[in-house]
Amino acid sequence: GTFSKSRSLAGIRLGFAIGSKRLISTLEAVKNSYNSYTVDSIAAIMGTQAIKDTEYFNKTVDMIISTRTRLTNELRNMGFEVLDSSTNFIMATHNDYSMKDMFEYLKSKNIFIRYFNLPRIEKYVRITIGTDSETDILLNAIKEFMTK
Repeated sequence: GTFSKSRSLAGIRLGFAIGSKRLISTLEAVKNSYNSYTVDSIAAIMGTQAIKDTEYFNKTVDMIISTRTRLTNELRNMGFEVLDSSTNFIMATHNDYSMKDMFEYLKSKNIFIRYFNLPRIEKYVRITIGTDSETDILLNAIKEFMTK
């Protein structure tokens, strides 16, 4: 897991793993080969304190779930197909609009979502769950795109 979204610590690049002793010992043996950033003492303290702050964590998770549900429902009402998600992002597509064109339009408005020109997902965009006000701005811009 990471501390990026639910703990609001994306910038410190801190994560964790839970597993069997065998798995953890294997990860320990190869960690420096895959991760050139060691965890400094400040990041370790921040991570420890973040884990202790369950009230903030629960509030953040509840907000992400609520906003994700709202965004999913709004997009579906606009004719989008939205894949079910239990994460901090959704994947969405629309049969009548190019998702690449929508991505470019939103980018021109300084709204940044992800478009991947890759097999199986080239018709989808990936939208990270933001705040309610960011979601309002996004939805209004998508409505503009659909009427232009």
